[in-house]
Amino acid sequence: MNPDSDQVDSAGRSTAIYVIDDHPIMRDAIASVLRRLRADARISEFGSLAEVPPSISSLAPPLAIILDLNLPDASGYSGVLHIRRLYPYTPLAVYSASPASEMENKCIAAGADLYISKATGSQKLTAALTTLLSKSSDVALYAEGDRPLRVRSGTTANASL
Repeated sequence: MNPDSDQVDSAGRSTAIYVIDDHPIMRDAIASVLRRLRADARISEFGSLAEVPPSISSLAPPLAIILDLNLPDASGYSGVLHIRRLYPYTPLAVYSASPASEMENKCIAAGADLYISKATGSQKLTAALTTLLSKSSDVALYAEGDRPLRVRSGTTANASL
Protein backbone atom coordinates (compact mmCIF):
# COMPACT_ATOMS: atom_id res chain seq x y z
CA MET A 1 0.00 0.00 0.00
CA ASN A 2 1.47 3.34 -0.98
CA PRO A 3 0.98 6.53 0.97
CA ASP A 4 -1.51 9.06 -0.33
CA SER A 5 -3.29 12.18 0.85
CA ASP A 6 -5.53 10.27 3.28
CA GLN A 7 -2.42 9.62 5.39
CA VAL A 8 -2.36 13.24 6.55
CA ASP A 9 -4.89 14.56 9.06
CA SER A 10 -6.74 17.87 8.79
CA ALA A 11 -3.87 19.65 10.56
CA GLY A 12 -1.34 18.30 8.04
CA ARG A 13 0.17 15.79 10.49
CA SER A 14 1.05 12.36 9.23
CA THR A 15 -1.07 9.38 10.22
CA ALA A 16 1.12 6.95 8.24
CA ILE A 17 3.27 4.28 9.83
CA TYR A 18 5.51 2.17 7.59
CA VAL A 19 6.25 -1.47 8.42
CA ILE A 20 9.09 -2.86 6.29
CA ASP A 21 9.67 -6.60 6.56
CA ASP A 22 9.99 -9.26 3.86
CA HIS A 23 8.17 -11.83 5.98
CA PRO A 24 4.39 -11.31 5.59
CA ILE A 25 3.49 -12.89 8.94
CA MET A 26 5.95 -10.68 10.85
CA ARG A 27 4.77 -7.63 8.93
CA ASP A 28 1.15 -8.45 9.79
CA ALA A 29 1.98 -9.03 13.47
CA ILE A 30 3.71 -5.66 13.83
CA ALA A 31 0.92 -3.93 11.88
CA SER A 32 -1.68 -5.50 14.20
CA VAL A 33 0.08 -4.17 17.29
CA LEU A 34 0.37 -0.73 15.69
CA ARG A 35 -3.33 -0.71 14.78
CA ARG A 36 -4.20 -1.37 18.42
CA LEU A 37 -1.91 1.44 19.55
CA ARG A 38 -2.97 4.00 16.94
CA ALA A 39 -6.42 3.30 15.52
CA ASP A 40 -6.20 6.52 13.52
CA ALA A 41 -2.98 5.47 11.78
CA ARG A 42 -2.72 4.27 8.20
CA ILE A 43 -0.35 1.32 8.22
CA SER A 44 1.60 0.87 4.98
CA GLU A 45 3.34 -2.48 4.64
CA PHE A 46 6.38 -3.03 2.43
CA GLY A 47 8.40 -6.17 1.70
CA SER A 48 11.61 -4.37 0.71
CA LEU A 49 13.29 -0.99 0.78
CA ALA A 50 12.69 -0.58 -2.95
CA GLU A 51 8.94 -0.46 -2.25
CA VAL A 52 9.26 2.43 0.22
CA PRO A 53 8.36 5.71 -1.44
CA PRO A 54 10.83 8.56 -1.29
CA SER A 55 9.94 11.51 0.91
CA ILE A 56 7.22 13.48 -0.85
CA SER A 57 7.26 17.19 -0.11
CA SER A 58 3.47 17.50 -0.49
CA LEU A 59 2.88 14.94 2.26
CA ALA A 60 4.07 14.86 5.83
CA PRO A 61 6.69 12.17 6.48
CA PRO A 62 5.46 9.01 8.19
CA LEU A 63 4.69 9.14 11.89
CA ALA A 64 7.11 6.22 12.43
CA ILE A 65 8.91 3.45 10.58
CA ILE A 66 9.42 -0.13 11.78
CA LEU A 67 12.23 -1.81 9.82
CA ASP A 68 13.38 -5.42 9.68
CA LEU A 69 17.16 -5.62 9.78
CA ASN A 70 17.58 -8.11 6.94
CA LEU A 71 15.66 -7.54 3.73
CA PRO A 72 16.10 -8.77 0.14
CA ASP A 73 17.72 -5.43 -0.75
CA ALA A 74 19.49 -4.64 2.54
CA SER A 75 21.44 -6.36 5.25
CA GLY A 76 22.92 -5.22 8.49
CA TYR A 77 22.46 -1.56 9.19
CA SER A 78 22.40 -0.53 5.49
CA GLY A 79 18.60 -0.35 5.67
CA VAL A 80 18.84 2.13 8.54
CA LEU A 81 21.14 4.33 6.45
CA HIS A 82 18.74 4.12 3.49
CA ILE A 83 15.70 5.07 5.58
CA ARG A 84 17.59 7.92 7.24
CA ARG A 85 18.38 9.36 3.78
CA LEU A 86 14.69 9.25 2.85
CA TYR A 87 13.27 10.27 6.23
CA PRO A 88 15.94 11.88 8.41
CA TYR A 89 13.64 12.90 11.28
CA THR A 90 11.05 10.11 11.40
CA PRO A 91 11.22 7.88 14.49
CA LEU A 92 12.75 4.57 13.38
CA ALA A 93 12.65 1.18 15.10
CA VAL A 94 14.72 -1.77 13.91
CA TYR A 95 13.02 -5.12 14.53
CA SER A 96 15.37 -8.05 14.18
CA ALA A 97 15.94 -11.72 14.89
CA SER A 98 19.60 -10.85 15.44
CA PRO A 99 20.29 -10.67 19.16
CA ALA A 100 20.91 -7.20 20.53
CA SER A 101 24.68 -6.87 20.53
CA GLU A 102 27.16 -5.25 18.18
CA MET A 103 24.51 -4.90 15.46
CA GLU A 104 22.33 -3.00 17.90
CA ASN A 105 25.14 -0.49 18.47
CA LYS A 106 25.67 -0.12 14.71
CA CYS A 107 21.95 0.45 14.07
CA ILE A 108 21.69 3.06 16.82
CA ALA A 109 24.85 4.79 15.54
CA ALA A 110 23.42 4.73 11.98
CA GLY A 111 20.26 6.50 13.13
CA ALA A 112 17.80 3.97 14.54
CA ASP A 113 15.92 5.22 17.57
CA LEU A 114 14.99 1.79 18.84
CA TYR A 115 16.33 -1.76 18.46
CA ILE A 116 13.83 -4.51 19.23
CA SER A 117 14.70 -8.20 19.26
CA LYS A 118 12.06 -10.43 17.65
CA ALA A 119 12.43 -12.52 20.81
CA THR A 120 10.92 -9.66 22.84
CA GLY A 121 7.57 -10.55 24.37
CA SER A 122 4.35 -8.89 23.26
CA GLN A 123 4.03 -6.64 26.33
CA LYS A 124 7.53 -5.24 25.90
CA LEU A 125 7.05 -4.93 22.14
CA THR A 126 3.87 -2.95 22.74
CA ALA A 127 5.61 -0.75 25.32
CA ALA A 128 8.55 -0.14 22.97
CA LEU A 129 6.31 0.82 20.05
CA THR A 130 4.26 3.06 22.34
CA THR A 131 7.49 4.79 23.33
CA LEU A 132 8.50 5.21 19.70
CA LEU A 133 5.11 6.60 18.71
CA SER A 134 4.99 9.01 21.62
CA LYS A 135 8.57 10.15 20.96
CA SER A 136 9.26 9.76 24.64
CA SER A 137 12.64 8.69 25.99
CA ASP A 138 11.48 8.99 29.60
CA VAL A 139 9.94 5.52 29.86
CA ALA A 140 12.14 2.92 31.55
CA LEU A 141 11.76 -0.37 29.69
CA TYR A 142 13.82 -3.51 30.14
CA ALA A 143 14.27 -6.62 28.05
CA GLU A 144 16.73 -9.48 27.68
CA GLY A 145 17.64 -9.41 31.35
CA ASP A 146 18.21 -6.08 33.00
CA ARG A 147 19.43 -4.10 30.00
CA PRO A 148 17.97 -0.57 30.04
CA LEU A 149 16.81 1.44 27.05
CA ARG A 150 19.56 2.67 24.77
CA VAL A 151 19.34 6.34 23.92
CA ARG A 152 20.75 7.70 20.68
CA SER A 153 21.85 11.24 21.40
CA GLY A 154 19.98 14.02 19.64
CA THR A 155 16.67 12.19 19.26
CA THR A 156 13.46 12.10 21.20
CA ALA A 157 12.42 8.45 20.85
CA ASN A 158 15.28 6.13 21.65
CA ALA A 159 15.43 2.66 23.06
CA SER A 160 16.83 -0.81 22.81
CA LEU A 161 14.87 -3.96 23.50
